[in-house]
Amino acid sequence: MSSTPKMLHLTAEIVKRVYHPGRVLGEGSDGIVQIFHDRKDNSRQIAVKYPIGTKTSSSLMTELAVLQHLQKHQRTHENIVTMLGFDKAWIPHSPAIFMDYCELGDLWHYRLSVSFFEELTLWKLFADMAKGLHFLHAEQPVPILHGDFKPLNILVQRPPGNTEKIVVLPIFKLADFARATPMNRQVIEQTKWKFAGTPEYAPCRAERKNATLAADIWACGATLQFFAFGRNPTVSMRKFRQQHPELDALNDEQIRYHLPFKFRPLTAGPDVQVNELDVSKEYQSPGYSERLNKWYSLCVQPDIDSRITAHELMEAVVPVAESKIKIGLAKRAVEEHQLKLEKLKKPGKSAVAPPEKPTASLLAPPPIAIPPTVPPRPQVPNWMTRKEALRKAMVENAQENGKIPPPLLERRDR
Repeated sequence: MSSTPKMLHLTAEIVKRVYHPGRVLGEGSDGIVQIFHDRKDNSRQIAVKYPIGTKTSSSLMTELAVLQHLQKHQRTHENIVTMLGFDKAWIPHSPAIFMDYCELGDLWHYRLSVSFFEELTLWKLFADMAKGLHFLHAEQPVPILHGDFKPLNILVQRPPGNTEKIVVLPIFKLADFARATPMNRQVIEQTKWKFAGTPEYAPCRAERKNATLAADIWACGATLQFFAFGRNPTVSMRKFRQQHPELDALNDEQIRYHLPFKFRPLTAGPDVQVNELDVSKEYQSPGYSERLNKWYSLCVQPDIDSRITAHELMEAVVPVAESKIKIGLAKRAVEEHQLKLEKLKKPGKSAVAPPEKPTASLLAPPPIAIPPTVPPRPQVPNWMTRKEALRKAMVENAQENGKIPPPLLERRDR
């Protein structure tokens, strides 16, 4: 389990004495999130989440209970938001949850701040969310369903020492556990499950009648599609209304629950994105690799039994993502070195390069050896089953890393 010690426990007394309130970071149905600054060092901040009114306190009590459970033994997970403390008698409304502040905001606004991100960032998001879901689904005594996995509930944190204007490899953290549910036998066998998540990131309407861990996996794939194209992973509201004039009496909020998912292949080029996939020109991307598209598509399989699990993501996708990132950083380091050499060769430039200021940027690591180029492999045939495709991918990953492939475990109860 990827975790780090929890170094700080805040009480209401400490928060009020050490910190002063700042601007509101966000407001939702469950409460308000506000930044608090250290009185002596304004660059040190925490985030405080508290209810808008008494009616939302029950959902925050649920979130508090889940975070307390996840942080037993003073441990935290890198890809789960860290609770630094809480207060059940916070004024004006309680409870209040004190959390680490993620300066890059939520994934929704982070994505829409630029036209597109390079593939390395998508792999990093995929890997971080796979680790977070594995922690919830497979590392707890009773698996926990997040229940509202979406871009607004993923926080983006700058890595220590990173000074990039646009952070290519940030740390992604899953947050907002107000709708989280322990998947005990009573919940699994419940026949009248009340869906409380966000419809744009939920599986088909028939699947929302029961609580399943597979719903989180679907939402992970839907979130990856959003990050690729900068739009919700559904048919557009305008087109849906044109196709269904019989629903004109419904307002937009009601229509949201009827919008079907639209599969958008990550490999699509800019023209296809704009002309066929309803992607805005403002957020069109150059298209991404077939390998990334394959894993994304396994997350959004309509059939639950064909959908990949958190354990399989951890075993198969995370090693691929980490390998891609490592190779990408090595290539970037070589390119930067080549640019420096070209500048030195230009007329009028001194043969001796001037000393550089030290930098802690994540994208400027010390020179490392470039791994040998892996020859392209044939794509997985469409007729292969999910299990065969996973086994093939795990063998490929193991061969790349010089390891014997592990056995593919049987699927756990969803």
